[in-house]
Amino acid sequence: MKSGKKSSLVASEIAALWNTYESDSLAICMFKHFLNNVDDRKTRNLIEKAKQLSESHIEDIKKIYDEENLTVPIGFGKDDLDEKAPRIFTDVFYLFYLSDMAGFGIDGYSLFNRYIARPDIRDFFITCIKDACDLYREVADLMCEYGVFSKSPRVEV
Repeated sequence: MKSGKKSSLVASEIAALWNTYESDSLAICMFKHFLNNVDDRKTRNLIEKAKQLSESHIEDIKKIYDEENLTVPIGFGKDDLDEKAPRIFTDVFYLFYLSDMAGFGIDGYSLFNRYIARPDIRDFFITCIKDACDLYREVADLMCEYGVFSKSPRVEV
């Protein structure tokens, strides 16, 4: 592709971006609920970071879809969230949720990347992988600090 013009998105790229948009829009709703109820400052900071990452992904995907003249997914939004819903989870649950979501992100973005031809889309998902790894590290560190990290059994050698 020597002309500098980007090739059109292929089905796997559109699907990966769509899936990421849907997942991140749902995560934003969850994070908003968590932020309305979280007590621990360190946990709050990680939820805010995760929310910002999801919002950044959404904006990047909207830009890509707009440039490609594709319909931006609807995703989840304010109509799917009751801002006044009472707390139903503990701060420790929020950490486990963040840990799982970061782990799923690492796995999912890595899988998507195997089917991405266009360099700019590959770069987007590589950035997503890095973001998910960084978030996971921070969450795992806090879970270890609080003594709630689920460690594998020890094996005597």
